[in-house]
Amino acid sequence: MIKAGTKEQLLEKYDIVDWLIIDMGFSRDRKSCGIKFNEQDAFEATYSEMTDFVLEHIQVNTRRPLNLMIEAPLSVSFTKSGNPTGRAVDGEGQDSRKWYVGAGAVAALRRIHLEQKR
Repeated sequence: MIKAGTKEQLLEKYDIVDWLIIDMGFSRDRKSCGIKFNEQDAFEATYSEMTDFVLEHIQVNTRRPLNLMIEAPLSVSFTKSGNPTGRAVDGEGQDSRKWYVGAGAVAALRRIHLEQKR
């Protein structure tokens, strides 16, 4: 199960702490994802390779917490009528990067897709 941890849990001391850090890409053919696990060298992977790697480490790592850091929008915002709207962190005007259009929408989609695979 993937669930958000608290700051206290993140800083809690364990005998062995595992860190899995992913920069999620979403390309048909390219290795657009970055993966870093503990002290291993970071490497590039396709989206499907990254998904398999993450799921394998979540399933194998059942004895202790796994700190999973995902580079992707983790929050969304909607109007009272249920339509997507910008968040304060998205900025305003022509240079804004709204979570629901362009690269923001793709990043949110790939994060949701990954969570549904667990």
